[in-house]
Amino acid sequence: MLEILKPIDEYPASRFPSIKPEQPNIFRKKANGLISFSINEIYITLFTESKSEPALVSFSTPHPKKSKKSLVTFLFPNQIIDELDAKVNNEKKYITDKDYQEFLLKSTKSNKISKELFNIFAINRESESRFINTIQMHFIDMLKNANFKQPELNDLLRELINDVIAPAVVCNEAYMAFNSLIESGNHDDVSKAIANIFICAMLGLYSIKFGDRNEKYHRVYLLNDIGMKYVWTPHLMQDNYVKLQDALYSYTNGAYESAYTEAAAWLAANGSNSSKKDQATAIRLLGACLVRHSEKCENIIQADREMLNKLLTVELPDKNENTTAKAFNEECHTSGINLLKKAVELDVYQSEAQFLLYEEYKEKISKKAYTHLRHAFQCTYVKAVFEVAELYINQQQIKEITKNDIIKKLSGIISSGQYRSDFEVSEALYLRSKLNPSNDENDISKAASMGHEKARQEMSREKRNRFHVMPKFIYKKNSPCCFTNSLSKHARNFIATLPNEKWNLYATVKTDSLSNVQYISEAKQLINIKFLNPEIAYDSRIIFLFMSSDENRNLNECLELLDELFNSALDLPEEQKNNLIDSIDIFVSSRFEVASALIDASISDMGNIYFKVHILDEARDSAHKLLCDAPLFLPLITEPRHEKDINAVLFGSSETNYHILKESIACAYLGKDTKVNITLIGSEAEHLEKRLRQECPGLYNECNIETIGHYFIKCNIDEEDFPSIIYGKKESYADEKLFQTLSKANYFVVDLDDDTKSIRFAMELRTWLLRSDMTFERAPFIGVKCKEPRNSYLAAHLTLSGQRAGNTYYSSYDLFAFGPGDLYTYHRLAEEPLLEHVALQMHKCYSQSDDRKAENDYYSFSYYYDSCLLAAIGLCYRMFAAGAHFARKEEYIDFHAYNSAELLVESNDAIHNKLNQLAELEHHRWVGFELTRGWEPADFEQVIAYKEQSTGSAHVHKLAKLHPFIRPYADLESEDIKKIMKLLKTKYDYSKHPKNTTKQNILDTEKFLESPANDNSR
Repeated sequence: MLEILKPIDEYPASRFPSIKPEQPNIFRKKANGLISFSINEIYITLFTESKSEPALVSFSTPHPKKSKKSLVTFLFPNQIIDELDAKVNNEKKYITDKDYQEFLLKSTKSNKISKELFNIFAINRESESRFINTIQMHFIDMLKNANFKQPELNDLLRELINDVIAPAVVCNEAYMAFNSLIESGNHDDVSKAIANIFICAMLGLYSIKFGDRNEKYHRVYLLNDIGMKYVWTPHLMQDNYVKLQDALYSYTNGAYESAYTEAAAWLAANGSNSSKKDQATAIRLLGACLVRHSEKCENIIQADREMLNKLLTVELPDKNENTTAKAFNEECHTSGINLLKKAVELDVYQSEAQFLLYEEYKEKISKKAYTHLRHAFQCTYVKAVFEVAELYINQQQIKEITKNDIIKKLSGIISSGQYRSDFEVSEALYLRSKLNPSNDENDISKAASMGHEKARQEMSREKRNRFHVMPKFIYKKNSPCCFTNSLSKHARNFIATLPNEKWNLYATVKTDSLSNVQYISEAKQLINIKFLNPEIAYDSRIIFLFMSSDENRNLNECLELLDELFNSALDLPEEQKNNLIDSIDIFVSSRFEVASALIDASISDMGNIYFKVHILDEARDSAHKLLCDAPLFLPLITEPRHEKDINAVLFGSSETNYHILKESIACAYLGKDTKVNITLIGSEAEHLEKRLRQECPGLYNECNIETIGHYFIKCNIDEEDFPSIIYGKKESYADEKLFQTLSKANYFVVDLDDDTKSIRFAMELRTWLLRSDMTFERAPFIGVKCKEPRNSYLAAHLTLSGQRAGNTYYSSYDLFAFGPGDLYTYHRLAEEPLLEHVALQMHKCYSQSDDRKAENDYYSFSYYYDSCLLAAIGLCYRMFAAGAHFARKEEYIDFHAYNSAELLVESNDAIHNKLNQLAELEHHRWVGFELTRGWEPADFEQVIAYKEQSTGSAHVHKLAKLHPFIRPYADLESEDIKKIMKLLKTKYDYSKHPKNTTKQNILDTEKFLESPANDNSR
């Protein structure tokens, strides 16, 4: 299949095609949202077969895949090839085989053949028709006996047309002509449609340079609506029609003097014998120029004035030496309004004329004005849609236009964003957010990212106030309840983000900052309140927060609550018991390693009763979120793209940095071809390295198992001369080690255990890195850990003195702030815990038991939870290895990789082609996880020795942490594994070969990312 066509998210740095005045204006001039593809991709999609599927267009005899000059001779008739080959320059052949090869490429500087094809096409009206007809007849003849795989071929052609070649939003005439061809059922008509698609690509694809700092070329599609009409509806392209389109084109591109002159000349030549619609268009152009741009047309209004007065029966303005500028402008305005009225009389669909008349009358005759506004709105005139939306938001509804009508129009503008300006799309997103509150956060965020000022301000206000403006709470029996054992920073963060006026809040601490709070002494009192009522349905949601600064207290109170809940659930009927389990979530702040063991012991002893306990380990959770929201592979997708390996540097001997290093080994392996190295630099680096050796001996003992490189450098960050080292001025062996590490680094994290110190160092680091490169292009990712939510927000928006907020490296420090501020919110933990949902889905798929049993195991044994959570984080890296990733680093924020349908489609297409490669990568990722959890390999003799012990059940020894599958992927077919598998089959009827289960894991990727059904009733 053709790659998913996505607009390039950059502005061109080179000029668009230049054309002579007598040549047709077939190229669009819009500067952003251009789509890149190649003729070669269309050919491969249509004419080549895959291993499992025949080609969409096939021949009775084998069709060898074409390339370079052979593909050009396949697509072009001999007549055009001969014209190209006949070109000479200084007695040398102008077009070479290399030129033909570059013409087919997606990324190239050369436009030689593109320019020559346009010159052949644009000689005169006859050459335009000849060029198109010759290629159409070539395809019809070539495909006369071809086999078309239907309906797949027509579906693919529709996709190409809708996405880029001739979308209805750009040129409805071309879009309708295409549909007429493929719906006719005639073989030659389908051949003609295929020919037209290639003709559009031949004329419309042009190589443009992108990027201000680093040259990169993309072949992008520039054909505008006029060009599409030349190909698809040539019968419309009479001389008079083309000249009118030229006037429209001039007006659209701001050349109002030319537009007025061309429209006047067209009316003089064709006004009496053209259609009402065309007359209305020309008159509308004259009227709009007079109303809006009279000062730019002042010198040419007198031309053809008398002739136009007679033709239009409208008195055009007359300027003489006695006419003041003010009087002249007023006369222009009056004449322009009369012209616009005449235009809508001839054609009610002249949307701009309708909107200008609305603006004229809205302060004078509102009823008349709203009639004009309705017409412009129905035509999806963008300004009219925005005006109607603003009026609706301000409680001024236009008769016969509903809120759904407005949302539908706004959504249409957004979906056709590649053909709109950033302002139009961002304004549509902003207005839709006001009309559709259910999607407001997503729309506001997108609008803000596109530079919409109001959206950016509202986002800023919301983030600044999020943790300071508390919601109002209620006291209703069947409403959801939240209990908190403290008002610590983390607890307040969660409480502040609860939905307003929907929750009961129970707390053990009294405060004046929260209203309508019920005060109780301990969590079990809430059980008595909620569950002693015989009428209770046990299905209203309850959240318990044990988030005080005293981790031992949190853990003890959690364990006491589990005992009380177990006693309450023990005698309940099955349905009520399951409702109770489903309704409760318990969040406990504690160190994961300690808390998980004690909570496992409590829940695993309950049998078929369990409760969902979520351990909040701030350092560990911060590391996980960073690895999802700012994946380690960012240097490989951001510009300039000359990086091949990932070299991450963590500044600071913090617990978070230790977890980033350790958890990366467990989830971020990218294979032998993409090396990942992580170095922790800090005063306690040696201590942390010894800790890692103690916790994960297998990382150091098993040298034959490849994992992410992990290194430690002891260094006093406050005293080290980092600028000199980064600039290359090294004076000792220690400096050499630091220099080698920092010179290769392309991903940085700063956590100095103090927000202000971390932010200051990260800012200075940005400056040092930019200075170290003579081109000032070294602007890698820099993450900075912030404990306070306000500091986190401000760090992410740091700008240079005297600069407004911006997204470029030269107007912003571009720091990625992360930490507990955004970690522990209601949305992240309880409403939409995306990562945890994916982890649970992975466990359900692997366990192959019913959902209730699988969920019981998941929450009863922290190994399952831990293993699946790291595997879920690893999915983001799996999709990258498959070739599916976002174009911009910002798109990964808020776990977006886990709910992006587009990314999932891309990765699914690649999974089957790269199954073995991805299976090997996943196995090594899992090995990295096992090693970081203290496990080591077991050989055949060890399995023989422990197979009879109770702790050595099945294939692993859980207490000794030995596993026979911890080995390189290539060794999974070794004699040792074969003997182990035979033993396990005989002893335990265990037959899950690790290669098979790993491949199935890859094939189940789509299942893991299935969206959960929202249960808002709880």
